[in-house]
Amino acid sequence: MKKIVFFPYHPDLELLVKVQRFDNIKVTGICSYQEDRTIIKPLNCLLGCENQREEDLIENCDSIVFLENYRNYKFDKYYYLLDKALRLKKEIYILEGLSEQLDLDQYSGKYRFLKKEPDFTESDIARLNTRNIKYMLETPVLAVTGMGKNCCKFETQVSLWNVLKEQGYHTVWISSNPLATFYGGYTMPSFLFSPVLSFEKKILQFNHFIFGLERKEHPDLFLIGIPEGVTGFETYEYNHFAEYPLVIGNAVSVDAAILCTYFMKVGNEAGIYNMTQFCRNRFDFPIEEIWVGRNFFEEDRPHRQISYSYLDENYLKKHFAQDVQTAIPIIPVWEKEIVYQAAGSMIQKLKKNVNAI
Repeated sequence: MKKIVFFPYHPDLELLVKVQRFDNIKVTGICSYQEDRTIIKPLNCLLGCENQREEDLIENCDSIVFLENYRNYKFDKYYYLLDKALRLKKEIYILEGLSEQLDLDQYSGKYRFLKKEPDFTESDIARLNTRNIKYMLETPVLAVTGMGKNCCKFETQVSLWNVLKEQGYHTVWISSNPLATFYGGYTMPSFLFSPVLSFEKKILQFNHFIFGLERKEHPDLFLIGIPEGVTGFETYEYNHFAEYPLVIGNAVSVDAAILCTYFMKVGNEAGIYNMTQFCRNRFDFPIEEIWVGRNFFEEDRPHRQISYSYLDENYLKKHFAQDVQTAIPIIPVWEKEIVYQAAGSMIQKLKKNVNAI
């Protein structure tokens, strides 16, 4: 079993630590910045390594995975730990997006991207991509989209994945979060993020990508986690002007969708209805449930950027109005029983569809 250490802390790691259902890997520790020491201590305690030094964690692991710098700390420690991992001859995995933020020239050939891609043959790829047509899928599609980055889309996908697996469905999961690979999910194909590929080409290639997976795996259901958000913020974060949900919504027919939001005090039913109608009209996403995340965003005006913070569970339980009735179910991601029931309800809705599982 491969022993893995992560750097730096990211809230998504709490899922990996608390829900370790992996066949061939074991999370053995989390390294991070000094500012995160109070956050990672309870997680490392769960892993049984709270008394180990950072150096010992790396020395005793097989691989180290470098995650995104979501708190915008200095990158110096990335290079320090990269050098240490190389000296100790450890496997190094890096998120693809980090390659745009780090100077990795001196590490060329010494790391791999954390990703899982279908093992299509060259003839499969050539046959699909040379045909300028859009294929019809026979497999239903459940999409998870959101208001933006860091709004618990990944946690939502993991919850759905676990319920689908428990109920015996063969689900093919494609996620924009590379941590999905630890659950057997595929990573989003790189061409989706290409700055030079045309909008039309991205739609056709994503359609071909999903069609190829359908022919290869014969799944009961596709679970697709859509990158970024359905709209841009007013300043600093444009979410690529919702390019990714537009591409995916045009590439495949989505049978049902979940909209993830930042934490909100539910009460504006008209606003919730408008959000769901916006998603249906612009992307053809039939929003069946809204899952409220455990985080919020703030505008950092001096640095012209958006910062994200995750709320304490006690605060979430205290300030979220559980008894509000809305036409579309509102699901708080921190309430495990409600989440489990909501995931099951979504599966039942798909079953009622003539083309569904």
